[in-house]
Amino acid sequence: MMTRRMLVLAILVLPAIAEAQRGGGGGGAPPVRGVSKNPRGDNPNYNGLGTGGGAFTISNRDVESLNPIKLLLDKKKDLTLTDDQVKQLRELDAALKTENDTLFNQIDSLRKEMKAKANAPNPTVEQLRVKGARTHMVEVIKAVRERFDRSEPDALALLDETQQKAASGLLDKHQQEGDEMLQAKLGGRRRS
Repeated sequence: MMTRRMLVLAILVLPAIAEAQRGGGGGGAPPVRGVSKNPRGDNPNYNGLGTGGGAFTISNRDVESLNPIKLLLDKKKDLTLTDDQVKQLRELDAALKTENDTLFNQIDSLRKEMKAKANAPNPTVEQLRVKGARTHMVEVIKAVRERFDRSEPDALALLDETQQKAASGLLDKHQQEGDEMLQAKLGGRRRS
């Protein structure tokens, strides 16, 4: 009777262990769905992020650099922003920082979680733990980026028509550079 139970248990458990050792059979992290479009219509491709096997080298400063309001404030002279516009943009930026504070704390925790322990008792379990942390890191960065993208129309609404045209060009370039930085720093595959 005990042999039969062991046999049934082995039949049920061994395929799950084999699947885990292969990395889930999905070729990496699951694709990220539901990415909202930003005002310019570019939809960042998060699908390959974190799946290239490279090291995650992203810092909080890197993620903060994706903030479109910060870009507009940095380019205030180029955009000829008034003192009132700068004040309003700073207020938007402060509110956005407060909104994202919890997510940035998660990024800090996940960065520590993604470090594999060399002396782990079960390397397979350790590998799965690190992979899960990597996947979660991509999700958190995606959430920050979506909040940044949602803040952009409010920031642009504070500008006059001429300033909006100039800002739109700057933000398009900023979006592209942000996509490239995420691909490089999150160890993702390059888009074709």
